[in-house]
Amino acid sequence: MIKKLLKILIIFLILIIIFLIFKSKSKMSFEDILFLKLFQNSTIDSKVNSNNNTQNDYYEFNVNGKTKQIKSIDLYSTINTNNLIKEKIAPGTSGEFSIGLKANKKSKYRIYFVSKNEKPINLKFEAYQKNNLICQADTLEKLSNDLTGIVQQNELKVVNIKWYWNYESEGMQDTKDSKIEKYEFSIYVEGEESK
Repeated sequence: MIKKLLKILIIFLILIIIFLIFKSKSKMSFEDILFLKLFQNSTIDSKVNSNNNTQNDYYEFNVNGKTKQIKSIDLYSTINTNNLIKEKIAPGTSGEFSIGLKANKKSKYRIYFVSKNEKPINLKFEAYQKNNLICQADTLEKLSNDLTGIVQQNELKVVNIKWYWNYESEGMQDTKDSKIEKYEFSIYVEGEESK
């Protein structure tokens, strides 16, 4: 009987030590640990896009009531390599990236973008969810107006952002904008518990 209690005590102490190590190395809440929800604040990963078998960037956010930010993203990093032109965004290029949203409780979310520099005039954006068009706009900031909703508890909601720069048939805007070597922006996601 004493040996059993000693074994249980040792296992319990090991679990406490593991808990303390994880707690000191991360910013997990007690609720996350209690329910083994080891969500990261944000992650960057590559995923395979089933439409054209090219990779696109994936940014994941836990939307449990805080604003999260991914620092400067260069649109070039999201380019479809099938239409790469001189290693920069240019007329005729396109690409996409995905934003994953998850929560360990039902939460409202809002995605918005802040441009770091000037963007080419003819660069356009579209947002999709499960291959259904949500909205389209001339700027990421305008696209943000329709990127709100609810994430259910333990749900992963993915919003795909596609961008394209079609050739301009007349005028000199594309020629002017081709001097813009890169377009950078930040992604923000606000979360708020929903009842």
